[in-house]
Amino acid sequence: MFLLFLFIDFVNTKSKWTWDFVGPEGGEIIKVIANPNVNNWCYGISAMDLWVSYNNGNTWSPDSYFQFRINGFEGGNGMIITDTIAIIATNDTIYRTTNKGLNWTPVKGFGNTLLAITSETPDTIIYAVEGTYPNPTVWRSVDKGLTWQTRGTTGIWLDFLFIEHIKSNPDYVRAIGRVEGDTTGIIIGSYDGGMSWSIFDTITCNHEIWDFQIDPYDQNHSFITTAAGLFEATSFSGKWEPVLSAMFDTLIRPADVEFMSSSQIVVASMFNPGIFIGNKVFTTWYFTRVEEREVCTGIGKSGNYYFSGTLGSGILRSLDGTNWDFSDSLLYANTIFSKGNISNIHDTSFYFVNFGGVLRRTNDYGSNWEILKNSIFGGSVEYSPSNSDFLIFSGLDVTGFSANGPSLKTVFRSLDGGVSFEPIDSNYILGDIHILDKDSIVIGITSENLSDTNLILRSHDKGYNITPVFSPDEGIYSTIMGYDSVLMFTTYSKTFISYDYGENWTLLFNKGKSLSYDRIHRIFYIGSGYNDTLFRFNATSGKLDTIPTYIGYIIDHSVSNNGILYLLAHQGGGIDVIGKSFNFGESFILDTLPFSGGYGILASDSAVYIYQVGRGFYVSRDITTSIPEESDEEINLNNIITGDINIELNIKNKENVSIEIFDITGKKITTIFEGKIFEKGKHNLILKNNLKNGIYFVMIKVGKSQRIMKITKIN
Repeated sequence: MFLLFLFIDFVNTKSKWTWDFVGPEGGEIIKVIANPNVNNWCYGISAMDLWVSYNNGNTWSPDSYFQFRINGFEGGNGMIITDTIAIIATNDTIYRTTNKGLNWTPVKGFGNTLLAITSETPDTIIYAVEGTYPNPTVWRSVDKGLTWQTRGTTGIWLDFLFIEHIKSNPDYVRAIGRVEGDTTGIIIGSYDGGMSWSIFDTITCNHEIWDFQIDPYDQNHSFITTAAGLFEATSFSGKWEPVLSAMFDTLIRPADVEFMSSSQIVVASMFNPGIFIGNKVFTTWYFTRVEEREVCTGIGKSGNYYFSGTLGSGILRSLDGTNWDFSDSLLYANTIFSKGNISNIHDTSFYFVNFGGVLRRTNDYGSNWEILKNSIFGGSVEYSPSNSDFLIFSGLDVTGFSANGPSLKTVFRSLDGGVSFEPIDSNYILGDIHILDKDSIVIGITSENLSDTNLILRSHDKGYNITPVFSPDEGIYSTIMGYDSVLMFTTYSKTFISYDYGENWTLLFNKGKSLSYDRIHRIFYIGSGYNDTLFRFNATSGKLDTIPTYIGYIIDHSVSNNGILYLLAHQGGGIDVIGKSFNFGESFILDTLPFSGGYGILASDSAVYIYQVGRGFYVSRDITTSIPEESDEEINLNNIITGDINIELNIKNKENVSIEIFDITGKKITTIFEGKIFEKGKHNLILKNNLKNGIYFVMIKVGKSQRIMKITKIN
């Protein structure tokens, strides 16, 4: 006899599934905030966090106040003013600390987007530009950011990116911006503290302006970095001229500049990637690359140390500007834009490429990460389900740029598990990749981040000869999945299907976003965005039905190889939950996650991974083997069955009750009880069964709550 005592109120289910953060270290740091006159205090801005170091970059930690308040890709900025005072600006609010970041106070909110704020001139006086259309408003603080006063309007509508003043004469102010979609940057200036403005100069920027740096030794001397190159002015009002260089073909798209002296600078470079030292001899600049391991972004100096953000590996640090090493201890800032950044899981192993293009592999559930390739801007990765050494990797190889034009390789293949790569295409950047069991066929979707159009691409030659086969011409794609001849991909509003190994595609229905696939039962699950509904498509029968989950806004979902469906959802108030279903989404065991910001989920038979936006991965291994238990209930369980199943329930209110049994793959075997209990209190159920020897799961549902218990049948 199987005896199961459940003293349960069936109201709140609390799980004991454990989650461990496994990184990896590094990631995308877009800006560095530092003050040359302040030691042991600097910041790095990532996609979603403000990272701080109080020990010259030896270790880093996230400032919990700014999690999800800041976005480095959309204008987060700031300045360390003194050894205790700093300001941080998001796109609509200025925050201030007077105790070295222990506490922050919002001091100025904006009804429109905050376009620019002083960030390179630590001073009592600070300027800001608010995006009031059609004339942006200029604000000024004269008390280190505590209070703010309006000064005037710029008189011209620009996407302003920088505003800096002359420290010795703070009424002399310059701002630089661009017209959205234009290739020209415009510098405007004011001689009366921002009350009236005039155009000083225009420069070529190729849509991007990355830095406006004033020489602290000669404040009439300045540099502007753009996607078109480096521009220099030696007077307050310009003109800004392209830098003449004896070695210009090595310095491509400089991202940021820091002065070492008026004739020596250190430059972060995106293409060719790395850090350059520039020395000016008479009128000519000579550049030498001193660091080439990473795409570099913003540079700052804190005391005696130089710091540079990177797109992929965290922060670089140097004492002399020439010799650099990584300063990424305890810094986790990995950005993922789609499921294409993560491969499928093979046992304990999978591949991951962050936005900055660092391709990593783990073979031990994320405990250790091996870097295989970097300097690939953006990226996606996948390996063959039948051959884990066969790998396709896509991104923009920024190491191939030269002064004579780009020489790009965008799709790479490895036949040895990522030890070596060969370029196989230079026409497309793939945002997601699917390799069929017949690994001669590779399916890809062009990346919406780095491509003007969305295309389904196909190769029947192991990645060679990639050709377009379908253009959905509809929104942004999500991902592509499938098995044998049936494949599916989603945009943000539609779902398409192929029945012939991806050669021809048709519209399935006008919903779409997230996608997962049950290989055992040939079932696709489609999430349609910010609601609680899943769609379920059976590839064998062709039946499409709807599953209301009543869990929360569905973020993502994944199916393990043994057919268990996992669901990640957001319930509001910073609460994320995970659901586990053994019955194809009909019901879920729920667990409130001990962290927020879950963005994606990937399940295997032995572990489930959740990607936390802007940071990295959490992993749970006991979620695949254990059943959640109440922390405030008494449970006595003999999980060995030799005869009838005897269950004792203690419930508080009359509820609908059902008891179902599933096998180890999640397939429903039988419903052994379904009825209504009319009285609260204890109830004994003796249930006959004809189970064969093996492992099973008993799902007990009382009202809207449920529990699953693992049992073993032995005759």
